[in-house]
Amino acid sequence: MLSFLSIAYLAKSQCDKIYVDIEKGTMNGLGPKASQAEVKAKFPCFTGNSPDGSKENCGGGVFCNTHDFYFYTGDDFINIRKDFTGTCSIELLGKTEEQAMKLLGKSEGEIKDNEGVRYIFFKRKYGCLIIQIDDAGKVGEFFIYAKEPEVIDICA
Repeated sequence: MLSFLSIAYLAKSQCDKIYVDIEKGTMNGLGPKASQAEVKAKFPCFTGNSPDGSKENCGGGVFCNTHDFYFYTGDDFINIRKDFTGTCSIELLGKTEEQAMKLLGKSEGEIKDNEGVRYIFFKRKYGCLIIQIDDAGKVGEFFIYAKEPEVIDICA
């Protein structure tokens, strides 16, 4: 039987090395279509969740505020925000829009939300990568969607 300290260590160690592969659309091997059970098992450091199909939290998901990433399992996307503690195959957070465009290639277009925040879409094999450009003209967060760009309704 595992002691409380063993369980706490296991949870910590599974969340110490978080890696996002932007080209594969995965975080530690899990893609945006992962179930809540899969996300909770892979990241026992999660800090909250809401049921899939919920009218809140973009349709439900599993959230890790301490590492600033969010699996929205109800809408099949992963959101990585500015204070993300892991590493990425392509470091995007904090890059200027120009730097990000050089790293990611041709975009499929962009939209602005009601507050003027810009989102730039990049088609990928898994669906779509979206970068959010903040007021300083830098990537403030990004989204890995299991959907094609033309059917995405940004929920942020």
